[in-house]
Amino acid sequence: MNAKLKPLKPNPPKFASDENLQNFLDEANNPEKSGSLFVSKTKKEEFPWEQPHVREDLKKMFNIRLSEKDFIKLEYLARLKKESMHKICTDILIPQINRMLSL
Repeated sequence: MNAKLKPLKPNPPKFASDENLQNFLDEANNPEKSGSLFVSKTKKEEFPWEQPHVREDLKKMFNIRLSEKDFIKLEYLARLKKESMHKICTDILIPQINRMLSL
């Protein structure tokens, strides 16, 4: 099977410009016009604690379950430092929460 192939032309073929085709391609390349999901990267994520209704002065209650052994350790530490168990926990917990959220 030694068929002779035509030599390639030096210039690629030119197609007639179809305006509808070009409009379609332009819209497909523009996510706002194409109907695809468009997510703006410029919008800063708003965290739940940054909502306008969240108050700094309002305190919320949260109970924590500790084993008896851990509770007695916390109680002992509070007596040694002469601070409340609540203060010891919040002094440790709040900075750790902020670190975990990288704030």
